[in-house]
Amino acid sequence: MSKPEELRPDQLNAEGQVTDTAVLHKARVRIGVGNVLYVAEESSLGAITTVILRHLGGNAFHLGLFGATSGFATLFQWIGALLLKKFNSNKRAMVAALLLASAVSALIAAVIALPAFWPAFKPFAIWSFLILCVLFTATAGALRNIETSWIGDLVPENRRGWFASFKWIVYVITGIFFSFLFSRIADLWPGTPTYAGFYVAFVVSFLVVIPIISGIVDRIPKHANFVSGGSSHHERLNYKDPAFVLYLLYTSFWLGGRQLIFTFSAAYMMDQFGFSLTKLLFVQLGQPVVSIFALFFLGKLTDRTGNRGPVLIISFILLFSMSLWISTAWLGFVPIVIYYVLASLGGATGGLLGNNYALELFPAKGRAGYLAFAGLVNGIVGIICIVGAGVVMRHLDGWSMMLWGAKINNYHVLFTMSITIASLALVPLILIGKRRVTES
Repeated sequence: MSKPEELRPDQLNAEGQVTDTAVLHKARVRIGVGNVLYVAEESSLGAITTVILRHLGGNAFHLGLFGATSGFATLFQWIGALLLKKFNSNKRAMVAALLLASAVSALIAAVIALPAFWPAFKPFAIWSFLILCVLFTATAGALRNIETSWIGDLVPENRRGWFASFKWIVYVITGIFFSFLFSRIADLWPGTPTYAGFYVAFVVSFLVVIPIISGIVDRIPKHANFVSGGSSHHERLNYKDPAFVLYLLYTSFWLGGRQLIFTFSAAYMMDQFGFSLTKLLFVQLGQPVVSIFALFFLGKLTDRTGNRGPVLIISFILLFSMSLWISTAWLGFVPIVIYYVLASLGGATGGLLGNNYALELFPAKGRAGYLAFAGLVNGIVGIICIVGAGVVMRHLDGWSMMLWGAKINNYHVLFTMSITIASLALVPLILIGKRRVTES
């Protein structure tokens, strides 16, 4: 069994969380650098994944399936919870997940490169890529679960906004750099070596980050079982708690609706406006710039006010921004630029608020389990929404109609579906009120 690093009693609170600012600052810098290597870099492929899919022979149906794999990042958070339970250490669980992610990245690079050397494999390349992307996003979910649980075990509630805002700011800044770099490389040198090379870079990054993460003070997580209870087991998660049920409804509708736009927006801009990868990046530049200021402000604000109020306000703003995609039928691409500015309150800012709201809502015992079960439910709902949307998009491919002087196509139907599903999330979020999940 791993043991947490030795700290003086005056550096800890009653829950075993660190109160020493110097120790916390060191940890948040290392987690920030870690996010550059195991989150920001991998997330910066963006629309390039659409190009890779088409390069391997994929169509709108495959694009929908690929979008569904992004839901596996939440669906498979339980892997992180199991690793935490197996190793009884945040640090050792994180190292195991990073090694797994490195291995999966290497396999994806091989699948992309293989058709160039073995043409007979080409018919199988697209499905092999999709299957491995499931595993890739599953490892991302495990990493997210372990990192969030580690922060919850390490950082007191009234310091989490300050602590996590640095991580998200670094993520945004480096995300801009990697997005521009990868987009330019893909535009200038499209083809198998470039696309496989991206995943080779990920292999290296996952390995390099291990000694960096290993320098963070370790904590022993508090476990609760997914199923079993009783004297010979850890207590079971409190599935029936009203706050937990409402939280599941809120996150499922919200993520399910929002994911539709995330999945098909790049294809829409390419098909509707003929954007290149570099143009896609420049359209989206307003989002990270505004995010940096929002993260700095909200990190300090939520340490004083809590997270639910800001989450509710930002959710209304994001719903309005989503409607701008429909208006592009009449107004062209300008509303998309406005959308990405407003969407800065989602993305990294939403990640900060969402993670800290979950940590605020869930008890310390079984925290990783609650996060994992919520991710499982959210992932299933997200997959159903995205696969269903992919089927609708394929069925309506080529369909259009005139409405108030504008040509409406299958993408505008998709955007309407997205807004409708996401708007349902506001009801349970309002009903949660000041409730918190209690231990079973």
